[in-house]
Amino acid sequence: MHPTLKFAVSAPGKVILNGEHSVVYGKAAIAGTIGLRNILTLQANSLSKISINLDILHNVLECDLSDFNSLLEIIYPIYKNQDLPKNLNHNEFLDKIKNFVLNTKFFENFNVADHVNTLSALFYLLSGILISNDIHKLTGGFIVSMKSGITTGAGLGSSASYGVCLAGSFYFYTKSLKSIDFIERFNKMSDDEQVSIKTEISDWAFCSEKIMANNTICTFGGLVKFYRNQKPTPLKFAKSLNILLIDSCVSRSTAAMVEKVLNQKTENAHRVQEVFDKIEKVVDEVAKILEDESLPTRFRQLSELFSKNHQLLSELNVSHKELDNIQQICARYGLSSKLTGAGGGGYAIAVLPDDYQQRHDEFSKLTEELTGAGYQVRDTTVGNVGFQVDIVKNE
Repeated sequence: MHPTLKFAVSAPGKVILNGEHSVVYGKAAIAGTIGLRNILTLQANSLSKISINLDILHNVLECDLSDFNSLLEIIYPIYKNQDLPKNLNHNEFLDKIKNFVLNTKFFENFNVADHVNTLSALFYLLSGILISNDIHKLTGGFIVSMKSGITTGAGLGSSASYGVCLAGSFYFYTKSLKSIDFIERFNKMSDDEQVSIKTEISDWAFCSEKIMANNTICTFGGLVKFYRNQKPTPLKFAKSLNILLIDSCVSRSTAAMVEKVLNQKTENAHRVQEVFDKIEKVVDEVAKILEDESLPTRFRQLSELFSKNHQLLSELNVSHKELDNIQQICARYGLSSKLTGAGGGGYAIAVLPDDYQQRHDEFSKLTEELTGAGYQVRDTTVGNVGFQVDIVKNE
């Protein structure tokens, strides 16, 4: 490995626009990438250690290269002739990686058990991608650093973005071990030529997280319509959608909200199914509007549908008084907001008009009122570019 190799990868977060909860029961949903990204930098060196500097760990961790090579020595013969990641026995492989992580001393007084999933994902992807490229030993170390630009645990796809960043960084690191100019050649490829590489990165990221739609969106970008456990279908939208992201600053549990809907469905299946059917119609209408290039503006139609979607989710009792308050504040300024994700807290999103930046005074008053009410606000777009990689020039 060339010791001066340094490159950065990034992947966006995502939001669900419409179809929350009903997607769990076979209905379609719409999601898209947002203008918030995780950025991961990998720099090769001639040291005999792997250094891990992830802001979510709050420490710089080090793994002796000899320890990692010992892991490869054990697992390489087992998996070298398998078609990875397609035929990888996920649970078996993950158990071996977790065992390695839990028995490795990364940092004095560092409690590995608190971060076992984060570190297991890292070494899972590094080991698997090396083996799939017939590499069974590293002769030089590297430092991998990540700066998180996406709030964790808020339904904005932070874990999916993290997985795509890891998979992408180790993919290009591994390819660069054999061809130092691989990244430059990749960036000169057409979009169609890049598809197979991005698909492999997405497949590896899927192995580490097991949420197909999230990983695909964060890798390829854009807007998609998707069904649970099926490959998403890209929407051919004319331009990105302006939205306001509003953090209610209320923590929530996705599992608890899903269970809440399940209990309602058990008690009154007919009523809940009617709500799901209405949400499905909203999703279909939103998809048509997003793909209709003849529309001079999509703001009014989408606002009405967002408002309707939030009301339907409220009927499933997955809203929250703060999310409802956000909706009322936005309504005073002619905007419609809805919860995004599981609900019960977390984020709300509101469609913004195309010219909102020209309406500076009105927009400023809105953000001031939301901020004054204790919420965190950020304007961004949906439908952004997906995974990216670039060489970092040393100054």
